[in-house]
Order: sequence, then C-alpha cells, then structure tokens
Amino acid sequence: VEICNVLYPSLARNERIILSVPKQRLVDQMFEDLNTRIPGKVRKWYQYERKTDRPIIVACHNSMMEGGVRCMTCNPPSAKEIARRARKKIPYIQLEGTALQKAVPILRCTHFDSFVYDPTPNSLAVRMVQQGLTVRYWVADEIHQTECSRILSWALLAQPIRRIGFTATPYRTVESQHITLFEEQIYHYGITEAVEDGIIVPPRFVDYEGTESDINMQTLEMIWDADGPGIVNSWDINDAEDYAGFLTTHGFPAKAIHSELSKGEQRIRERDLMRGRLRALVHVNLLSEGRNFPWLRWIALRRSTLRYDEDGNV
Repeated sequence: VEICNVLYPSLARNERIILSVPKQRLVDQMFEDLNTRIPGKVRKWYQYERKTDRPIIVACHNSMMEGGVRCMTCNPPSAKEIARRARKKIPYIQLEGTALQKAVPILRCTHFDSFVYDPTPNSLAVRMVQQGLTVRYWVADEIHQTECSRILSWALLAQPIRRIGFTATPYRTVESQHITLFEEQIYHYGITEAVEDGIIVPPRFVDYEGTESDINMQTLEMIWDADGPGIVNSWDINDAEDYAGFLTTHGFPAKAIHSELSKGEQRIRERDLMRGRLRALVHVNLLSEGRNFPWLRWIALRRSTLRYDEDGNV
C-alpha cells in the first residue's frame, strides 16, 4: 500500500500500477486499504469487477491472464478467427523461456516454435493493450506463485517497466519453482529483525525429555501444562482428525482444521481456540501462508517440518 501511495503521483495519464494478489478475497482487502489511503485512485480487476480507469488496479493473479496454452500447428486458428482477433486487438502470445517450458507437458507435442498463450478478452493484459495503457509498475504479492504459464504470459504481453515482488518463501527447493520474473533481492526482513522491532516475541524451543516412546503420547505430555492456545501439526487430514479426537479423549479439548472444512467452520474453530473453548487445533498446513494469530502461545511440531534448499536455508 505504501509503495503504491509513493509511486502513483509519478504516473503519466496512460500508465498504471498493477497490484496483484493470489486470492480474490485479498483483492477486496487490498482495495479497501488502498482506497482509505488514496481515495478515488483505485480500481479492482477480478471476477466481480473489471475496470482500468484509475491509476492503481488491484488484480487477482488468475484474472490477469485468462485463457490457455495452444499449439498453432496442431490447433491452427481459422482465417475468420485471425481476423476477429486482429480487429479486437487480442494477440496470441509467443511463448519463450520458462513459459515455454511450462507449456511442454501440457501440450505434449514437439512444435515448440508454435506454442502460444491464447488469452481471452477478459484478461487484464489484453484490455490494457486494447486501451493503449502501459504497466509502469507491477507490484506482486506471493511471487513464488507466479511461475506458471498464465503469469509468465502476462509478463510477456503486459511488459511491465518495473517489477516489485514480495514473498515469504524466495528460496525454492525445485528448479521449476525458481522465481524468474524478479531479478534481485532488494530487501530482506527476517526473524531477527522482527524480534528487534517487537513484531514477534523470541521463540523458546523445548525438547522432549520424558520416557514415552509413542509420538502421540509424547506430544500430549509436552502440551498438557502449556499456557494459552496452541496448534499441533499432522501428516494429513485423516491424521489431523484422528489426533484431535485422541487429544479430546484424553481430556485435552481439540479440533482439526483443514481444507475440507468450509471457510465459515474454519473461522469458528479459530475463534473457539482464541476464546479458550479449545486448547488446540490440529492442522495440516495452517502456517504455509501468512496467518495473523497474535494470541497464539505455542506450536507443537508433532511431525518433522524441516526442509533445506540448495543454499542451506531451512
């Protein structure tokens, strides 16, 4: 929000800042924050609104480039389709680099020079081309999710002059997930800085020193006297449900939280944990993306979660 606030006065009439986020609910959240800071300067581009008449556009990643990859040799367009697209300024995007690599397993042919991305008219990049607009700045959240044909093709067509990205997981363990659209790290904020700024409290690590051999009983023994609400991780959804039942049966009220529950039910369970109706939630991947639980007091690592990338980062 602050970056957009600083940059938007420098825009020319036909230039835009695109602020992209991975989920539609974040579009609404970011729009509200920006519109409070810079009233009347922001529009949204996602399923429910598609407007570009303000200097800042908050967009959902999936809405920036709708369509799919296509082999022009195996699936050539008709003359009528070519004429229609030329008239409406809907270009085919020649795939190259990482975008081309991503298309190979999808198209399953070897006509690599014929691989294109075939966007729909509802794509933000297409609309900007039609309206003669330029992306002066692309500010992207969760940029570890941009390594897909959709976003790589967006970058090829939109040609943003400057790109600024944010991610909590810049170091990828798989080569195909390496972030290619952003060239250098300009700012790093780690746990040391967060502790010094008072954003988080210093964690205290506690090892098991009892005699139990069963991991379920070890975890229960360690968390039994823990102060305040906490979370315990699990292997999968079935394991989360089973262990939540195990804890409750042993006098430690707990419930599972996972993707098969509705958003409403997840919020109820989080609220019950915060208010003390539950002592723990058993999760599968609750903390893989940003969650704001300032009231959380402990985390039990019932299963190993340490992974190292090629640079030795945990």
